[in-house]
Amino acid sequence: LGARSYIIDVRNNYGGVLQEAMLTATSMIRDPKTPLCYTLNNRGAFTPHDAEEYIIDKRYPGYILSKEPRWAVLEEAKSKNPSFFSGDGWSPPSNYASLHEQGVKRGLKMPQNSMQYQEQSRARSMQKSLVIIMNEGTASSAEVFVSSLRDNGRALALVGSKTYGKSAFPFTNL
Repeated sequence: LGARSYIIDVRNNYGGVLQEAMLTATSMIRDPKTPLCYTLNNRGAFTPHDAEEYIIDKRYPGYILSKEPRWAVLEEAKSKNPSFFSGDGWSPPSNYASLHEQGVKRGLKMPQNSMQYQEQSRARSMQKSLVIIMNEGTASSAEVFVSSLRDNGRALALVGSKTYGKSAFPFTNL
């Protein structure tokens, strides 16, 4: 039957490229519209980066550490938004600076009815538990990876000491 829970050890992980950390976090989060992190541009505006932005990446390994099929999230995103995968220059919703603007320009809404809530509860019950070990040597995009899992309720527990707290990470435009 396999493991029911996993331990991810990011002790003394000094980070790396943000997109790689977010691609890894996306593979462990069920909802494609989940915000993973926010970046601050040179004009002081925050831009949310959601899981959908990384699901369309050809390197996306699928939804892992769950009892659901590996491609469950990808198939859901394709069925709800087939144009995202047509290859005609789609710009991800997270290019818009605010969640309000995403709702206005893209029609994205947070689940509000009980049917959607029940669906999310079922999906969460299928997830395998994650415990993350960290220490003062955990920095940069490794901190963002841990935060994205914690903030989205995916990490059962964070164990260890306070992280480095760099608050900066390498970011490249692909």
